[in-house]
Parts: sequence; structure tokens; C-alpha cells
Amino acid sequence: MSQGQVQSSGVSLQAIADRVIPKGIPAVYGSELGVSYDKPVDSLAVLGKLDGDLYPDGKLKYAQLDASAQKRYLALGKMIACEYCCGADSLVSPNGQPACGCQHSAAMRGLAMYLLINHPDMGDAQILEEMGKWKILFFPQPMLSKAVSFASAGKDLNTIDLTSNEFRNFKPAASAQGAPAGETTAEMNARMHPDQVQGLANAPEMVGGC
Repeated sequence: MSQGQVQSSGVSLQAIADRVIPKGIPAVYGSELGVSYDKPVDSLAVLGKLDGDLYPDGKLKYAQLDASAQKRYLALGKMIACEYCCGADSLVSPNGQPACGCQHSAAMRGLAMYLLINHPDMGDAQILEEMGKWKILFFPQPMLSKAVSFASAGKDLNTIDLTSNEFRNFKPAASAQGAPAGETTAEMNARMHPDQVQGLANAPEMVGGC
């Protein structure tokens, strides 16, 4: 996002939401699984049921992956987490089993296994991006708040940086937009227009159950 998109009164929350919130049906697997970015609650249930390592009636298990896919799955599971629900540091334990028992993490794990099995040509970055898109939909308020922090610092609003563990505890440093070094989200919100702060407050903190 360019500096011109960061308004003098703060940042444009609507512009950020339009930029980071996915819409429509996922191109590769959406029709196959019957999921849509526009129906996060229904899709959460579908994706969660793919995780057979957490749910007895789940469709896919770590043991079903071949050696190469298992290696990729473990790597992906370390790159992203469900910190806004259960506070876990990763989705997957070193033995390939769930590191978190919430439905959100099950959905992300289930999607990863599904894509590794059915679309192995997808790169790890592509799969991680898809997992991240659902994380944004599952946790609208904290993810939008983090996106605002990114924009305030002039940082690119790409899905992987926003949702992966690499920038998990991101706080904006001093920037051309005037964000003080180490500014907290609450402090950053204080610089925003009241309507934008209210918009963040009205966004659901979490979609579905933990």
C-alpha cells in the first residue's frame, strides 16, 4: 500500500479490508470442497472435518501423506498458527499431530493436507497463502487490526506476511506516516478517525468456535 493510501487522519480501514479480505470461491479447490470465502462459518465446518488427526470422523490423516508431503506439511505447520484463539505457536507438532485442538487450526491443517494430496503441484507459498486467507476470515478483528498496523508502517499488505509466524508480534517502527516506534495497536487506533476505530470494534473477533 502506498503512502498516499494512508490518510492524514489515520488509515483507510475500508481500503485495507478490501485489500486483505478474500472474496468469492477459491480457484483451485473451492468447487471441489464446496467452500467459499463469502461463507466463512459454513466453510470452517467443511475444512475442519478434513482433519482426521483431530476428529475421529475426519477424512485425512498425516499418516496418509507420502514422505515428501509429510515434510512439506510439517514445514507449513510451523509457519502459521492460531494465536488469536488458543495461543499456540504452530498448527502441527513435530510428530505431525495437531498442536492445537480448535476448529480453526483443524480447518487450516485439513486444507493443507487436502492440497498436498490432491494438488501437489501447488508450491508451499501458495498453500500457505490459502491457509492465511482463511485465518483472516476466521479472525476478522485482530487480522484487520494487524493490517492497519502494517499500513501505518508502510508495510506491504500481503497475506503471507500478515498471517504467518514471521511477523506474529509485529509492531510498527517509526515511519514516514508518523507511527512511533513500537506503537501498540491501541495507540495506533487513537490516531485513527473515530469511525474507523468503531469499524474495527464492530468486526467479529472470531468466526466459529474455538
